Amino acid sequence: MSKNKVLKYGIVVFIIIAAIISMILIINGQSNAEDRKTVEFAEHQSELSGEAVAGQEKALEAHELLCKTMNIYNVGVFPEDFGGDYIEEEKLIICVTEESAIQRYQKVLGDNPAVEFRIVKRSYKEIQQMIKEFYDKYKYEYELYSYYVDVKNNRGVITTLGNDINDIEKLLFGTGIDIVHGDEVIPQ
Repeated sequence: MSKNKVLKYGIVVFIIIAAIISMILIINGQSNAEDRKTVEFAEHQSELSGEAVAGQEKALEAHELLCKTMNIYNVGVFPEDFGGDYIEEEKLIICVTEESAIQRYQKVLGDNPAVEFRIVKRSYKEIQQMIKEFYDKYKYEYELYSYYVDVKNNRGVITTLGNDINDIEKLLFGTGIDIVHGDEVIPQ
């Protein structure tokens, strides 16, 4: 075989290998956002389900019962009227979007003095969908890194590694989504 043919075959093989590696990196990059979302949810659960601070045992038990009942450990899907939950001091604060949902959750949790309800504007699912749509649409253009639901403030938060925060804020104005630089905030 001549040196030209060997060189041509070598170049073709190199291009094919480079294309395969590029495809793997692109696919891996797309799945990283979903991986980060899963990790953030697991971290949230770990924070709530970790070792209870003295006096928070009842709130923690209520949270675990709520999660088991809604089957979010296995499915990660939230009811339309659920705005999220968090532990504050010795209370589990359950956010719901309508008054009628309170009775339904009370039936599941029983009469637990460590549980309080708060009416919020948007459901966890609605906020999650809203920030995911924005994230998917602009993740490459604005170097968006991750997103999460800020349950206490009933808002979505998107983190960026880019420097276009002012441009992103203009796009997000009035949506209930905040933008922060990845170096400034660690999701809580």
